[in-house]
Formats: sequence, structure tokens, C-alpha cells
Amino acid sequence: TQFLAEEALRRANAADEAARAEAERSRQVAEETNFQLLEAQRIGKIGHWISNEVTKTVTWSPQMFEIAGLDPAPVLSVSQARTPIHPEDLPEFIAALKRCVASRQPVTLEHRWIRPGGALRYVHIDMTPQFDDAGVCIHLLGTAQDITERKTADEALKAAQQQLVDAIESI
Repeated sequence: TQFLAEEALRRANAADEAARAEAERSRQVAEETNFQLLEAQRIGKIGHWISNEVTKTVTWSPQMFEIAGLDPAPVLSVSQARTPIHPEDLPEFIAALKRCVASRQPVTLEHRWIRPGGALRYVHIDMTPQFDDAGVCIHLLGTAQDITERKTADEALKAAQQQLVDAIESI
């Protein structure tokens, strides 16, 4: 009987050790995956955000703070999260949020952000609503991508095209 008890204890300890090792491997994989996701966001100038519609708070990824030019914070109020949005573009942003929830569909928009030093950034937003079992919107999930370089290049191309048209018309 003693032998059987010792054998059962040995097997239980081995199973515990195997479970701990597997949990550690899973933690390492999750940590590496998170690092890779954040690095991809940094390279692509894409951040992600989650708004909690119940608590009226927003959580931003590190890249969101980089795009906005703000110091990182664990959680933002809705008003703090909207601070970077250009005042002229805020009504369109709020309308897009409402449209997203009402349609229960993803919504995309582009608008301007103003960084604390006054620099203007163009940002592409994608957002998707999440609902509870009762059909109440509990979260908005989104991404924000800094598209300033693309917008600047588009504007330069349009200006060059206009110069060409003007030159041809003057000839």
C-alpha cells in the first residue's frame, strides 16, 4: 500500500511539473506573440484601441500614444481619448461611432489629429462594435493608422498635376 501511495504521489508530482512547464511555454509564446504584434504596429504606424461603452473609458496600445504624441496611460476617459481629434473633425468622428453602433457593422473614416506641439497628423480609423447577449453595445474595437505621409504625397501629386495642367493651358 505504501508503494502504491508513493507511486501515485510521484505521478502526481510529475503531472504537476509537466503542467507547470506547459504553462510556462504557453506564457512565453503569448509574450513573444504580443511583442511581435506591438512591433508590427510600430512599423506600420498602426495602433489599436478598445472603448468600454459601460465605463466610458478607452484603452490604447502604445502606438496610439505615439501617433497622438501623448504620454502613455493605462486607461483614458472618452473625452481624453478624443483630445487629439481636430475640432472640425470631431462631429464626423462622433457620427461614425453612432453609425457603427446603430448599423452593427464596421465603419471606416479618415480625419485629422493635432499633436500637443501643433503638428497635424492624418489618421485612418477602422472600428467594429461588440454587443452583449441583450444586444447592448459594450465595446468598440478599433485601429488607427497614421497616414500623414500618404496624404502629403497625394497632395504633392495633385499640386504637380495642377501645375502641369496650368502650363499646358498657358501654352
